[in-house]
Amino acid sequence: MNKNVLLLALLYATFCSTCCAYELAELDGDEISGNAPVLLGWEERDIPLSWVVIQGNNPPGVTFPQYKQAVENAFNTWQNVASSFLTFRQANEDGAVNGVIELNVSSSSAAYSPFRTTDGGRRGPPFDDGFHNVVAYVDSGWQSDFGFSSAALGVTWFAYNLADRRLVGADIFLNGDNVTHPWAIVDPEAPLPTQYDLENTITHEVGHFVGLAHPYQDGRSESTMYFAATVGETRKRSLEIDDINGITYLYPKPGFPLIPPDTNADGLRSSLDNSVGGGGCSV
Repeated sequence: MNKNVLLLALLYATFCSTCCAYELAELDGDEISGNAPVLLGWEERDIPLSWVVIQGNNPPGVTFPQYKQAVENAFNTWQNVASSFLTFRQANEDGAVNGVIELNVSSSSAAYSPFRTTDGGRRGPPFDDGFHNVVAYVDSGWQSDFGFSSAALGVTWFAYNLADRRLVGADIFLNGDNVTHPWAIVDPEAPLPTQYDLENTITHEVGHFVGLAHPYQDGRSESTMYFAATVGETRKRSLEIDDINGITYLYPKPGFPLIPPDTNADGLRSSLDNSVGGGGCSV
């Protein structure tokens, strides 16, 4: 596979305000040799999209089966939209079995080194994992090794092929290094204001994974793609109408109406201004 890729990040923060209509993640045309802007969506030939978790790579206080189930639930939430043809599968190739892969997750290991292209250039970080779509818990080096914002609960990184303008991989990272409260499987009926819910955040990050950005306008904070979460929150486990409209627009089944994305004050979709060395939108 051609590994001449551009990597970019979408972050999910720990603070809060309000949200509204959906937006599509878009790569600025200047970043791909002057071509027109490109939507960060997967092609139909790539679907079902595969995902993996790393064996034993779960937060303290959460068992590995609980962690994997939270990841599976998050992907299923987006898959279960009746108006969209998008589907996922747990990877069963290239070393993965039933969605689980063995990787060295030490922050000092090669697995956490910046991604390397075939010409030796650096495009980091995510995992040098052969383009597995990995959901990974990062327990150290969140800022020092990865360069991620301390305000981010989660980050989604894309690998984008500059030659054919196509997504070739995406990784979701969860901040276990400097979060102010522990991760947990929160009980929606009795949420504790001292825990962040894994499924809540992963469901948001899967929205980025499939090509949705944070809404431009302020409005309803209930939207799954709203940029922030609070401790004890579980409402982003389920999708709101804005999220459903967005996934339907990107991956529509025949016969369903398409609601166009939100625009900003300049009449443009949300654009991610990134250099070849990485970057992204942070909040």
